Order: sequence, then C-alpha cells, then structure tokens
Amino acid sequence: MRLFKQILIFVAIMSAAGGALAAEASHELQKDFNVSSGGKLIVNVNGSDIMVRTWDKAQVQMTVENIGDDADRVHSEQDRNTVIVNYRTHGGMWNNNNDVRFHFYVPKQFNLDLTTSGGDIGTAGALTGNVLLTTSGGNLTIDKVNGKVNGRTSGGDVTVNSVGDNSELATSGGNIKVENAGGNLKLSTSGGDISVGDVGGALEAFTAGGNVHIRKVGGELQASTSSGDVTVGNVGGSAAIFTSGGNIYLTSANGRVKASTSGGDVDINGVVGSVNASSSGGTVKVSLTPKGSGRSEITSTGGDVYLFIPAGASASIQADVAGGNSKDDIDSDFPMTTHGGHFGFEKAEIVLHGGGQEINLRTTSGTVYVKKMSSIKK
Repeated sequence: MRLFKQILIFVAIMSAAGGALAAEASHELQKDFNVSSGGKLIVNVNGSDIMVRTWDKAQVQMTVENIGDDADRVHSEQDRNTVIVNYRTHGGMWNNNNDVRFHFYVPKQFNLDLTTSGGDIGTAGALTGNVLLTTSGGNLTIDKVNGKVNGRTSGGDVTVNSVGDNSELATSGGNIKVENAGGNLKLSTSGGDISVGDVGGALEAFTAGGNVHIRKVGGELQASTSSGDVTVGNVGGSAAIFTSGGNIYLTSANGRVKASTSGGDVDINGVVGSVNASSSGGTVKVSLTPKGSGRSEITSTGGDVYLFIPAGASASIQADVAGGNSKDDIDSDFPMTTHGGHFGFEKAEIVLHGGGQEINLRTTSGTVYVKKMSSIKK
C-alpha cells in the first residue's frame, strides 16, 4: 500500500512538471525557412521588439517569445527568397503587447525591412545588405551593416556601430549616436543630441534642441542646432555650422567654412580656404590659411574678433571697429597700411605680401586682433 502511494505521488509530480513544460512551450513559437544569401526578411508587428542576428547558415530562423494564446496571430510565409512575418494583436495597432519579442537569425548577406508600432528594433553581428527600420515609439540599435540603412523612430534613441553609404537616421524625440559610416550620412532629431565618430563621406546633422559632437568627416559637413553647442574635429571638405544659442568649435577644414551663432563664441581652427564666421554676442576666433579666390568675413556684434594668419600668407585685410573708445581697438602683429577713425569708429588696412584674398574683420564694441600664426595643420 505504501509503495502504491509513492507511485501515485511520483506520477502526479511528473504530470505537473509535464504540464508546466507544455505551458512554457506554448509561450514560444519557432519556425525555420531555407533561404540563400541576398534574400530579404520583411517583418511588420504591433508593439513588439524585433531583434535580428546573423549566422553562417542558409536559413532564417524565427523565434517568438511570450506569444501565449496569440500564436495563431503570427502569420509567416516564404515567397522564393523572401520571408514575410506579420503579427497583429487583439485590438490592432492600439493594443501593443510589449511582452512579445521576435528574434531572428539570418544569413550574413541579407536585406531587412522591419516595422513595429511601439517596440525596439536591433541588429547584432556583421550584416551585408540594405536595411529599413521603422518604429513609432522605440529605440533603434544597429551593430555593423555594410549597406544603406534607413532608420526612423518617433520617440526613441538611435545607436549605431557602423553603417554603409547614403544612410539616413532620424528620431523625433531622442538622441543619435553613430560611431562609423562608410560614406554619406544624414542625421536628424527634433529634441536630442547628436554624436558622430568617423564619416567617410559627407555628413548632414540637424537637431532642434541638443548638442552636436562630430569627430571626423571625410567630405563636406552641414551641422546645425537651435539651442546647443556644435563641436567638430577634422573636416575633409567645406563646412557649414550653425547654432541659435550655443558655441561653435572646429579643429580643421579644407575648403570654405561658414559658422554662425546668435548667442555664443566661435572658435575656428586649421582652415585652408576661406571663412565666413559670425556671432551676435560672443568672441570669434579664426585660424586661417587663405586659399583660392573666396572672400572671408569674420564679425561679432558684441565681442572681440581674432584672426590668426601665417606670416607668409598673401592677403588684403580690412579691419573695422564701431563703438570703440580709442584708437587701440585694432591690434595687429603686422604693419598697418592705413589706420585711422573718428567718433567711435576705427578702421585699418593690412596688406600682406602684395595682397591676396580679401578678409574683412568687423566688431561692435569689441577689439580686432590680427596675429601671426607660426604654423598650421594642413
């Protein structure tokens, strides 16, 4: 009798364990698709996270976590070398289930088109192909993509390891961080910071309410913010930098530089070409090696103006100060060809080595400094 009871207890325990395992299994859905390199994965889901990883198999593997009783709402099909997955919760797009997560493994050479109405989207591993990512309220995390990436989120951050040429990334309310881009890159955010490492081609970076930090751009640069600072390292081409309420700093550029701020300082260094730099309320400093036929304008409404120029440069410099108190408001390391003024206005002309690029320096209620620069990075 005692042995019989022990057997019953054992059977009950195993049945409970089996039921638990079955319940757990019912919360996960897995399916495999045989494909070849160069195919495409299309995913469109409500409110769920999407993660895609790469592997060496000629196969797409889908795993859906926490699907529970909604497994029949996951529709998947294969059309030749394209895998298509759709998921709609009860109540449609307004009933987002953030507990459901879609995981995929794809070949290392594959194209992606991923959309979720309210979850995060991420990639992990090296992927060669074109990638389209769209989420209405989540973050975008991109590892290494050798191809064009177009990513957009309405309310999250964008974090990127590396993307290919002609990529575009945008968010309406988050930060953007890109470590590397193999070619041209466009970035925009309505309310966050932008941080960029190395860009092989041209870069466009726009934010309506944050700071912009850029390490290196191989081509031309356009960067602007409505209320933050812009800090830029080396630019291989021309640069246009604007902010309505912050400071501007540039390490070097090869071409024409335009820099303007309504309420901060401007510090432009290592420019080979021409400069148009201005501030409505701060100090403007420019280190310039004049090159080409361009004209340079360096102005401040309420601060000092500095021009650092090599001693051997050829240039025609015109300096003007309005609202000054003396004839000492123009300070030059070079001989002044003409120097004079009256009634709070002072002007001077400085001709270097027979003249060259026209450089105009102007300030109101400040001082103009023209200084020798012994060396410059080229």
